[in-house]
Amino acid sequence: MIYTDKGLYVVKAVDLTVDEGAQEIIAVISNGAVDRDKEVVLPNGLNKRQYQGLKVYKNHDYTKDPSGSIKWLKKDEDKVIMKWKVFTISDEQKLMWEFLKGGVYDQYSIGFMFNPETASPPTPQELKKHPEWQSARRIIREWEPFEVSVVGIPANNETLTLAISKGMSELAIKTIKAQIKDTQDTIVEEVKALDINAVKKDIYESILKELKR
Repeated sequence: MIYTDKGLYVVKAVDLTVDEGAQEIIAVISNGAVDRDKEVVLPNGLNKRQYQGLKVYKNHDYTKDPSGSIKWLKKDEDKVIMKWKVFTISDEQKLMWEFLKGGVYDQYSIGFMFNPETASPPTPQELKKHPEWQSARRIIREWEPFEVSVVGIPANNETLTLAISKGMSELAIKTIKAQIKDTQDTIVEEVKALDINAVKKDIYESILKELKR
């Protein structure tokens, strides 16, 4: 089967296991949940082949050295599990390993190819079995990953508190503080650029809509 279409699937890393000595992580990267793009990537639709050596990146940034490589990737009942080795050669990779151990980055995004001929909105039978799929616009039934990324933007005060409580390095804490400032500056600029009259109109229309219900 030749998979012709591409997609991304993001999942929060649940049931995470970190082996600090071996610098390896086992994580669930697909759990059949509806993702932010309103898609479900079925774990049992994973194409059977060897994925050992497939690279793991940070935020799909292929211009940087990979964060690690996959040792194995397999189906396990209603989820897909990955074990990967974290690289700690460069300073940036070492910082990423520190973030991973501390739980700062806790989501995975799969870049995958899929068969569009078997992808469709959930069937009535599927919705009966999985009512939580009601919001899904498409079910991906046959797929294979071509890349996995650790994703997330550690840019809030909760993340900073977590980093400090975990005893992370001064560099890690400094990096998070800088990202928080960048995020706050971006929000300020976006607020300044808002058309206040348009915002007031949107709020007014939303209130009217609620009152008419």
